[in-house]
Amino acid sequence: MSTSGTGTYAVCWNSSTYELMAPSSSRRYKENIRPFLSGLDYVLKMNPVTFTYIERPEDTKPIPGLIAEDLDEIGLTELVNYNNDNLPESINYDKISVVLINAVKELDGEIKKSLAKLEALESAA
Repeated sequence: MSTSGTGTYAVCWNSSTYELMAPSSSRRYKENIRPFLSGLDYVLKMNPVTFTYIERPEDTKPIPGLIAEDLDEIGLTELVNYNNDNLPESINYDKISVVLINAVKELDGEIKKSLAKLEALESAA
């Protein structure tokens, strides 16, 4: 991807390929675009934890987050970066929002169905 003009671009480090990337959200740079359907079922399987890093014993303040192996086990491999041995290494936290958007949409649908049922019951009474 090449860009021209002025602007601000985020740069991300891909720990799987060891490359710096400037990701784009524009349709111009994408192909094979398909709906991402994962949502509430995966959110309910996620296990938020707090932790400290083994290699940083001086940092005692717990950090909230997720465990890469856990996301791999529940099937959210799209959010996991793998090392050269194909072991879960890190999480693409910026992509979790896509799963959360779908979860909110599913909950919205459930709420609307429940409200419609409630309204039908109240009308019948």
